Amino acid sequence: MNETLMAIIKSGDNLSRYGYYNHMLAMGFEPGIPDLWIVTPDGRVKVIECKSPRGKVSPAQVAQIERLKRCGVEVFVCRGWGDFQDWINENI
Repeated sequence: MNETLMAIIKSGDNLSRYGYYNHMLAMGFEPGIPDLWIVTPDGRVKVIECKSPRGKVSPAQVAQIERLKRCGVEVFVCRGWGDFQDWINENI
């Protein structure tokens, strides 16, 4: 990664339905929000939904992804660690 990265905000906890994810819902976030939010120094927002290589995007996640895209947010669904690394290297 280079110095253009300003912040990465983790929005959920894939390991526990009772952890951070429920905390975010209690604060008013809606189901399906992507896992990682990246804010660059120039104010651009990029969002990543992390899945296993065979993981499926839920209907709530599809709805949130489409909603974010309509707002001009760049959204990427990564499938595994290598996919995530490639995206970071190309986009950050």
